[in-house]
Amino acid sequence: MPEINSPESIIVYGGSFNPLHMSHVLVHAALSAYFPLAQKWIVASYSHAFDKRLMDYERRLSVLRSVFGQSPQTVVSDIEARIGKTPTYTIDVVRAIGELYPDRAVWIVGGSDLVASLDKWHEIDELRRMAKFVFFPRAGYEAPPSLDDAILPMIALPELSSSEVRAAIARKDAARVRMLVPAAAYEDLVAHGDL
Repeated sequence: MPEINSPESIIVYGGSFNPLHMSHVLVHAALSAYFPLAQKWIVASYSHAFDKRLMDYERRLSVLRSVFGQSPQTVVSDIEARIGKTPTYTIDVVRAIGELYPDRAVWIVGGSDLVASLDKWHEIDELRRMAKFVFFPRAGYEAPPSLDDAILPMIALPELSSSEVRAAIARKDAARVRMLVPAAAYEDLVAHGDL
């Protein structure tokens, strides 16, 4: 498998992005800084594997394109919608990428908070055979990755989650939301009457 910082590598950064917040932006910035040659795919969940309620898919995709669409080597992908399966699992995305780009190495990026729950992922053994994982450190989640995984050499991201942002939105705390999300996400929330 090629090194992660290679034009032959695709790094999949998936998530619900419900809504997109500054920690997501920081992860993308780190991926771009550490692995400028690799193609970064931002993949928004079309449906959530654990039946989590999500904002409209096209709306989330539009915000992602506003924030990341002009970044070099970055693709904001609608691959989960094109797969059209509910729920769509990470293994489905990796298989679809493999069909499109059979000669590319696929890497899956996630926070260190995911390490403890990887055994619950759909077809995790097959997923590990088809792709490698790279984890970014999150404050409060110091679980070490396996020897087959990579850990990004970056400072731990702040304890910020989409749940925290949604709680601030529910309180109509526009000042707090403005601090937690990029401008395009804030403008989207205002335009849709969420704040």
